[in-house]
Amino acid sequence: MAGIVAYQVSLSFGITYFTKEITIIPVFTSGFFFKVVVAGMAFGLVSLVLIEAMKFSGYLFRKVKLSSPLKGALAGLILLAATLALGDSQYLGLGMDTIEGELLGAHVSPFAFLIKIAFTAITLGAGASGGIITPIFFVGATSGSLVGGALGFDTATFAAIGMVAVLAGAANTPVAAGILAMEMFGVKVGPWAAVASVVSYLMVGHRSIHASQVVASLKSSSLLMPVSMRIGEADAELEVRVREKGVIGVAGRLYKHARSKQGKK
Repeated sequence: MAGIVAYQVSLSFGITYFTKEITIIPVFTSGFFFKVVVAGMAFGLVSLVLIEAMKFSGYLFRKVKLSSPLKGALAGLILLAATLALGDSQYLGLGMDTIEGELLGAHVSPFAFLIKIAFTAITLGAGASGGIITPIFFVGATSGSLVGGALGFDTATFAAIGMVAVLAGAANTPVAAGILAMEMFGVKVGPWAAVASVVSYLMVGHRSIHASQVVASLKSSSLLMPVSMRIGEADAELEVRVREKGVIGVAGRLYKHARSKQGKK
């Protein structure tokens, strides 16, 4: 409801935002569905890298014995040096031009999403204030273009899917991501974006770029953690339950046996 109200108010002021209807959608086949699931797994891994990079950067900067302004200056110098070394300033700022270019079929470096993750992690890890959603769109669009090309499909289509699927994984918002895909890219891409978003969401487990998010329900019965706990507080509480039956159970018992033998040695 907040989104609808904000949209109507913006229109009344003559404000518009970027949309790009995706029309190149392959006909449904089991093969294409499988590839979208694989893409969702890839986007989940990208989301995981983003989350862990943010945590690691924050940890490193907390270890630096400098005042907050000096930490910010240090981060700025690091980003300046990296920008000069790359010879490209597209990783600074929001990167809207790059996002729109990817959605129109442009190509950037296959490492673009990793570089943007590093730039974002350094910026926010040093204590700078700023949003994370637009950098997620950048990471999602650039990684989506890469995945789409690798799978042999239209890169713009998968840039759109990746844009919302990485959001779903990094922020635990699969439903909002699916709706956003239809809002920005048309209803045809909605089902595929929803599939990739749910897979990405499940891939990251109980992790998030927002440490204050509260776990409402478990994503998997293999995980034991207190419900209603904040994600940032749950890392030390997380346990893995080994199933007693099936392939997972056999693998778990073999792993336990190997660990016990190693401990005896």
